[in-house]
Amino acid sequence: MFFKDTLAQACGAIRAQRLRAALIILAMSIGVASVTLLTALGESARNYIINQFEALGTHLVTVP
Repeated sequence: MFFKDTLAQACGAIRAQRLRAALIILAMSIGVASVTLLTALGESARNYIINQFEALGTHLVTVP
């Protein structure tokens, strides 16, 4: 099977089931956006914690 045949078959399947194709695209978009958002939130929380510890200084020891 050639690439052109595979592409034609894929396009035909997308045209035949438009709603399914749209829902798959929507689901993948939501998945990518959620992973990006969670990664950004984790990185910002890490930076916040590092800044809080740096604000204490190097000569200060805290005991709870």
